[in-house]
Amino acid sequence: MRFVCVICLAAAIVVTCAVGTSDAAEGVKFAWARTDSSVALTNHGKVVWQFNHGKGHPKPCFHPLAKLDGTVLTDFRPSDHTWHRAAWFSLKEIDNLNYWEEDREGVSAGRNTTVDVSIETQADFSAVIRLQQSYHPPGEPEVLGEERMIRVSAPDEGGSYTLDWQHLFTARKPISVGASAHYAGLSLRLSKQLLNWSFLNSQGQSEAEKVHGAHARWLAYKGPLASGGGGLTFFDHPTNPRFPIKWFIVKGMPYFSPAFVFDGPMPLAKDQQLALFYRMKVHGSEPEAKALEADYQAFSQRLPELTNLKATGERINLVAAGAMLHQVYCGMCHSLKPEGELGKAGPHWYGLIGKSTRRREVFVKPTGIQSIIVDDDYIEKSIRQPNLHLSIRETASQMGSPYPPGMPPYPHLTPQQVRSLTAFMKTLNKPDNRGPHQVWEVKQAEPELPMDRFEVVVKDRPLVYRVAMADVSTRALSVGLPGGYNYIFDASTFTVKRAWAGGFLNLKAERTGRGAGYNQYGMGSRDIGFVECLIPLGKGGPINQDFKDYINNHAWRIEKSESEMKETTAFVDRKPPDGAQFGGYLYAGAQAPSFLFRINDVDYTQQVAFENEQVMHYYFKTTGATEPVRFRIIRDRIRDVQASAGSWQNDVLTIAAEDAAEFYITLLLDPANAKPLPTAGNNLAADDSARQMVAKLRKVGLDRRTNYALKAKATSAGNKDGGAIGPQGAVDGSADSYWDETNDRKSYSLKLTLAKSHAVSAVTLLGYEHHNFAPRTFELILNGKPVKAVTDATYEDNLLMVEFPRTVCHTLELNVTSYYGQSPAVRELGLYDLEETPAPEKLPFVRKWKLDELAAAADMTSQRTTPQGVQRGNIVFLKAGCVKCHPVAGQGARIGPDLNKMTYKGSKLLQQIIEPSSEINKDFHTWKIVTNDGRMVTGLIVDDDGTNLILIPNSELPEKIVRVAKKDVDEKSASKVSSMPLDTLTILTREEILDLLAYLEAGKVAGGN
Repeated sequence: MRFVCVICLAAAIVVTCAVGTSDAAEGVKFAWARTDSSVALTNHGKVVWQFNHGKGHPKPCFHPLAKLDGTVLTDFRPSDHTWHRAAWFSLKEIDNLNYWEEDREGVSAGRNTTVDVSIETQADFSAVIRLQQSYHPPGEPEVLGEERMIRVSAPDEGGSYTLDWQHLFTARKPISVGASAHYAGLSLRLSKQLLNWSFLNSQGQSEAEKVHGAHARWLAYKGPLASGGGGLTFFDHPTNPRFPIKWFIVKGMPYFSPAFVFDGPMPLAKDQQLALFYRMKVHGSEPEAKALEADYQAFSQRLPELTNLKATGERINLVAAGAMLHQVYCGMCHSLKPEGELGKAGPHWYGLIGKSTRRREVFVKPTGIQSIIVDDDYIEKSIRQPNLHLSIRETASQMGSPYPPGMPPYPHLTPQQVRSLTAFMKTLNKPDNRGPHQVWEVKQAEPELPMDRFEVVVKDRPLVYRVAMADVSTRALSVGLPGGYNYIFDASTFTVKRAWAGGFLNLKAERTGRGAGYNQYGMGSRDIGFVECLIPLGKGGPINQDFKDYINNHAWRIEKSESEMKETTAFVDRKPPDGAQFGGYLYAGAQAPSFLFRINDVDYTQQVAFENEQVMHYYFKTTGATEPVRFRIIRDRIRDVQASAGSWQNDVLTIAAEDAAEFYITLLLDPANAKPLPTAGNNLAADDSARQMVAKLRKVGLDRRTNYALKAKATSAGNKDGGAIGPQGAVDGSADSYWDETNDRKSYSLKLTLAKSHAVSAVTLLGYEHHNFAPRTFELILNGKPVKAVTDATYEDNLLMVEFPRTVCHTLELNVTSYYGQSPAVRELGLYDLEETPAPEKLPFVRKWKLDELAAAADMTSQRTTPQGVQRGNIVFLKAGCVKCHPVAGQGARIGPDLNKMTYKGSKLLQQIIEPSSEINKDFHTWKIVTNDGRMVTGLIVDDDGTNLILIPNSELPEKIVRVAKKDVDEKSASKVSSMPLDTLTILTREEILDLLAYLEAGKVAGGN
């Protein structure tokens, strides 16, 4: 290990000056002190801070951190947790190996080695510390390297100083950095003399139970001291992953940390880098919130020095960025003037939020009007889910009434864009409450949307397309709204014909071939159960303009043509009933489009917005109404309907002329109506081969052994055929991609070159179809030497396993000389060592999840129902063992509720998994049966043959059943505790849980029901 310590001017420098009132009499007398394993700044001989390294400190740390008078604030290796090292950085786990806890000699299971140390002290009593750290299992190569730089400032005139920690990690192999508990990373363990201090975070929270696990930009721990008070604060930099971070605290130690793995592990690919940047501040006096926020703003403008990160490196002023976003998205509806503006459909922004919070009234269904605090969280919710609450008008002429639910949700905006809008809003105030006009952050890279050249992707503004969609009018207009909600408006009937969530449109049908066929729904689209049920009425009933309309349906067109041949009135002389006339639509900027039409001389303007996948709002304005306007609302097609005005008779809503100027109608949709949607090349029901592959590998015992082919480079000489993607398709881990070449050749060859030689003894081949398009007669050649010849291969469930003498392999060739079908397509080729010890069946514990930790994200899983997200969720469904009890998409046992028939989504669905006893399906109660002779049997009753009750006592062993004669039953009662295990999700990460929810929500589509 190399160590360099530079003391400027070649000697300890002593400076005397006045610092703060507490030291005014004595002044300060700074000096550097060093040993072979430490560097310290002292004041009058008392240590202000000391950095420790070397053999006695396998994890370099600061101790003590103190005030200028020598009051020590940190605790080093306390008896309760001897691995706590005052102010230090430590990872908890890498690939489930513990790098945190240590034995009595200070050695952890995973090794953290200091490779290099360089310390540069300055004449102004600041310092720069550079480290190189290596993380590795005992006696094995490095799996993670780290470059670390810590800049320690000179104490200021108030006795405060800062430590800026920068970390740049580089993975040497694919790894997972995580924690079975929530803590890991930069940490502070403080003296027990500070137990009477209190926390304060950037959200204004101070109670320990609220601070723990809460997102915040900074977190301070502060309180009184004999020397006048003090504090320590962590600041999280906006370039850090998962910013703003969640905090882990233990008040009784006291201990706190910005825990970047609080919500789950962070996977790193080979050579991928992870950068972290924090500031730690030691305060000379007890800090206040205003000063801490100013400190954060100053720190947030600094750029990390060790890496360019994924940010552009460019700094942006959030206020200016928010002003631009207002022009692009919000200006159509929201005024910036104090008095508001006529024609703006939403609340005006002036005075809405400033440096200090305020209260305002909102309308919340079903509880009514409530008073809530307008803060940063309120603004974010108003952007992400705008119709969760409706703002109450605060100015004439409609003061006291709620704004209509017309704003589309914007969940796709990045956190930085939301902060930009909030920062801009805060400047729209009187001077005493006006926010700063400059709030700087490093510009963050925007996420990339999945793209296909035929996909029409809705990003930051609505889209209106007139394209051919099956079974709707040729005049119909398709509307895509930001946030992933879409619908089709029929210009012939003035009704919404279809509504769906997810992807908007795929235009492959009209952009390829001869443009024949009808277009399809976009990537990851899903039906939300909408059925046409709201129909404007004229005096003669529903509007009927079918004489000038055609439906995109071949059979319908033939029938229409035949009826038209019999029509005696010329087309130009035919008029629609009730003076029906379509007037086009209004569409500008980010405002959702408004459709215009006329019925009986009344002009209608209609706008549609979605609150979520089951709540849909129609917003109407009319002019010229002298008589009531009417709508037919077919209630049995929906779960519920509400209207801001009008009265009901049967299925007709009648709105008086005086109330018709402005009103809205809300539909509560029925997800049971949802049906599969046709998608172009993204059909979730297209193939369940990933599930099949996992099941088949499990069947032959290879699911827990290493597949060395996954890291190999695949090559072949021929040209790919059909839907094949080339040789790499045979070893990419996906059964949906495959290797195939042109048909009817005499021989085919696929060669794998491993990145590193391994002993192997078996090959698996997953064919394309059962004994069709699969290798039949072939030879396996390892390192240029034949090891196995196969003739007339017999596949079982489309999978073939071939064993051969154990060989250290660098290259493998599959030479095929005959095949089933016209060519030997290979979905997946696996390469295994049968002598390798299988991984344990029991999956590692991640953490025990709570509902409130995931509820908000669960309600946003609609963003994950892409084919890739559903495929990931499919694998998680198998990993979590759900398939043992529940059928979904046509797969799984049937000893639990059929998930194809579920109606829950989002956080409600999540609750069924985390808290299974909160609501138990009546058909799947666990029963307790006591027999006449005193025996007690508990389990799920799966059958009743008239003579016996047949039970499964253990849902994880469904093959074991118990029969109880009905004549022997003395007592039978249903348990209030679900048979579903409570720990289903404890082996899953946060991302896996959300993927699982996405898969379950897409189950009907995947199953083709």
